[in-house]
Amino acid sequence: MLQFAAVAVPVLLLRVLDLIMDKLLIDVIVVVCMTCFICCVVGQIFIFCMDKKEKNDKKNKVQPI
Repeated sequence: MLQFAAVAVPVLLLRVLDLIMDKLLIDVIVVVCMTCFICCVVGQIFIFCMDKKEKNDKKNKVQPI
C-alpha cells in the first residue's frame, strides 16, 4: 500500500500541475491573441482616420492657377 501511495501521489501531482499549466497556457494564448486583435483594430481605425484627414487636406488645398 505504501508503495502504491509513493507512486500515485507524484502521478496525481503531475496531472494536477499539467492541468494547471494547460489552463495557464490557454489563458496566456488568449491574452496574447486579444492584445493583438485590439492593436489591429486600433491600427485600422488610426489608418482610416489618417486617410480621411489626408483626403480632406488635399480637397481644401488651394490649387495654383
